[in-house]
Amino acid sequence: MLHLLVLLPLLAPPTPQVGFASETLLSSTTDVGDKFGDSIDVDGDVLVVGARANADLAPTAGQAVVFERQADGSWLEVAVLSPPTPEVVGFFGDEVAVSGVNVFVAERNDDVFGANEGAVYVYERQPDGTWPLIQTLGPADLADSRTFGADLDAWGPRLAVASGGAVDEPSPVSIFLRQPDGTFALEDEVISPTTTTSFGHFPGVVAMEADWLVVGSPNYYETVVGPVGELLDFLPVAHVFRRDPSGSWLPLANLYWPGGAPGNEFGAAVDLELHAGGALVAIGAAHAPPTGRVFLFDVDTSGVVQELDQVEVSTGPCCNSTFGDAVLLTGERLIASDPLFRTGVEVYDTGRIYVFDRTAPDEWSLVQILEDDLAVPDDWRELGTSLALDGSALLAGEPGPGGPASKVTGEVHVFSDIRLFHGLPELSLGAGGSQDLLVAAGPQSAGASYLMLGSASGTQPSIPLPGGLALPLVLDAYTDLTLAGGGGLLSGNFGTLGPLGDAVATFALPAGSDPVLAGLTVHHAYVVIGAASAITAVGGPAPLVLMP
Repeated sequence: MLHLLVLLPLLAPPTPQVGFASETLLSSTTDVGDKFGDSIDVDGDVLVVGARANADLAPTAGQAVVFERQADGSWLEVAVLSPPTPEVVGFFGDEVAVSGVNVFVAERNDDVFGANEGAVYVYERQPDGTWPLIQTLGPADLADSRTFGADLDAWGPRLAVASGGAVDEPSPVSIFLRQPDGTFALEDEVISPTTTTSFGHFPGVVAMEADWLVVGSPNYYETVVGPVGELLDFLPVAHVFRRDPSGSWLPLANLYWPGGAPGNEFGAAVDLELHAGGALVAIGAAHAPPTGRVFLFDVDTSGVVQELDQVEVSTGPCCNSTFGDAVLLTGERLIASDPLFRTGVEVYDTGRIYVFDRTAPDEWSLVQILEDDLAVPDDWRELGTSLALDGSALLAGEPGPGGPASKVTGEVHVFSDIRLFHGLPELSLGAGGSQDLLVAAGPQSAGASYLMLGSASGTQPSIPLPGGLALPLVLDAYTDLTLAGGGGLLSGNFGTLGPLGDAVATFALPAGSDPVLAGLTVHHAYVVIGAASAITAVGGPAPLVLMP
């Protein structure tokens, strides 16, 4: 049968289709306007979500919620973390991070170390499953810091903490190292290596991986001065540091946008992905004209910088878009959000997420658009305000605007696999309908064959495949039906992948289907078939819930 696949090409659509989330997470304590989902992080089987405007203890005192993954793959709320000393406009949960058994929650306006100096609270999971507070971290030098905890990133035993800084008074990024007793101690501080006159705020946001650190400073610029001291230009800059064997974090490279200007927010979002020769770095500039931009750089281990691409999107007829507000890199795939995306003047900010693949050494191409399938024009949702990767799953925070303008509670949307997106996550047995299955195998699979399969019996135990791969489906009668061509339910399940490794299959549910199937979840997943009929990649599962 596999030899027949080359005879069944499926052409990619001319523009990316829209994919929707597989699951939505809420908090037991969430309320309208609390901005649940404004910050998220995940590591292993632990997910932490910030709700910085939660008012349970005081107006905008804040809160954070911890979820743990269960044996069936679902997320269960296990702890609600509240500020030890609730303060009005404290914003506990404004930033969160997790690494191993530790959860970190920032309260950027905390007064424990001084008025609005900020603090980071450290929690540790105990054998009984509780998450007690074990330590409070603050700035090493109060004179140098403002809003300690403006951003967080954790990697292994290390935590990087940014401070908002004050105008013309750069603050350090504090790097803490976990000690044998489980507490965290300051390992080093890094500060802007800029040698020319500068102004603005340093740092703003941080991203850490292994011994690399990227610091974005959206309102921090080098000033270019002429021969007699005249101001010639403002130069937006972000910074890359590396840790040497002694444990010191040293400047490695500066990343510039020569065409930028104050207010463009270059460095408002940063991420990096290490490779054998250095790191790929993404820098968001959410206010770059006309609708935001993402910059891609390559930095080698000696500090040589190459600007690769400036990614932009066409966001439609309206208004105030902020593409690049959050960015993620995974392999050579870029994920970037526009939380303020809207389709018209009378429409509130519903938000949108874009997925790009690297199609040339200096080019990224759009392959997928993600939205909230329940968003309506008068909702103000801000999908993509925060992003996190959980293996091959994408988690996206949708906090809404907060305060009296908000009409919705905050949510976290789970896109189950960034290699297989899907349309509507539910279909009615009575009304019928269809779900598109959007293959995103990547340009490395372009021209290969694919086979989409299904199961009505779940995803575990998965089917072991050669090369250490596994197909996340339980073999059943529906699997046999999809192997035989889909039986009229699944079309486009055999074919050839397009130039981006893309294809579309469609599950069509007839109207008036048997109501006894209500509550059943059908899953689909695919395999990529290369030379000599070898399976080279797997994507999925994509769930579909059958409703009455």
